[in-house]
Amino acid sequence: MLTGLADAGDPRQPALMIPRVLVIAVLAGLALAGCASVPMGAPGAWSLQASATAGAALVFADGGRDVLRLACRRSPAELYLASDRLKPAHGEVRLDIDSHRFSLRPTADEPRLAAVGPMPDALPAALLDGGRISVTADGHSLGPLPAPDGKTTAAFVIACRADTAVG
Repeated sequence: MLTGLADAGDPRQPALMIPRVLVIAVLAGLALAGCASVPMGAPGAWSLQASATAGAALVFADGGRDVLRLACRRSPAELYLASDRLKPAHGEVRLDIDSHRFSLRPTADEPRLAAVGPMPDALPAALLDGGRISVTADGHSLGPLPAPDGKTTAAFVIACRADTAVG
């Protein structure tokens, strides 16, 4: 059945016929377009954790659970990466911060992905550039995660420099 937007019996009005289903669909679409989706949980966030013995760690957590941990270890001074979201790796582990790529070697002493490597000289600049962070290991990926905020990043970089100077 067709419904007219103008009175089809009035010769002064043009008869524009639109299917009722189309009118309902357009109105429903407009109503739904104004609705915003609501996130199911709090978005993940970066934080800085420090230990007098282990060093500084930049941690991305979501819902109270660690997603990614980057740490400047002392003695020996090295970069440590861990993620509960990825299984232990057997080959190279890649940390990508936008166009910066860092290679780490997996460790076999944890039930999650864990990797270490020499502290890259370019890591502080890569983090301070504010790029998104991804990890790839054995064909599986994590991320990209949002960049940490500037204050958290700066505090981590400063703590890492102090930690690696000690080690």
